[in-house]
Amino acid sequence: MIDRSIAPNSPKPIAIRSITVVALALGLLIYTAATAKAQPVCLPHEDLKEQLYANFSEAPAAIAIANNGALVQLFAKRDRSSWTLVMTRPGGLSCVLVAGEDWNHYRWVGRDQLVEAPTPGTAR
Repeated sequence: MIDRSIAPNSPKPIAIRSITVVALALGLLIYTAATAKAQPVCLPHEDLKEQLYANFSEAPAAIAIANNGALVQLFAKRDRSSWTLVMTRPGGLSCVLVAGEDWNHYRWVGRDQLVEAPTPGTAR
């Protein structure tokens, strides 16, 4: 029992319990939604490369080696209207990290200036 002389304006115990249950349920719902992610698309490297070209006309546009030894490749459509970033593990399994639209390519001019490179097939 709550001593009303100490906390005369405090909510009733049932209200506190209801608010707590609702807050916990809402927190669990938010946590579940935030941690639920789509399963990554992973295929053998050559298969994924063929799929990207067949479905999106994307071909390798840039390549790098990550600190963990994985190969990171940017596949892009020639007109740069779509792109896909792929990571290939040393065993040959490639996974799509992220994909998007309207990829822009920049190049260095001098030591500290980047300028947008022209899209292939456009006037310079």
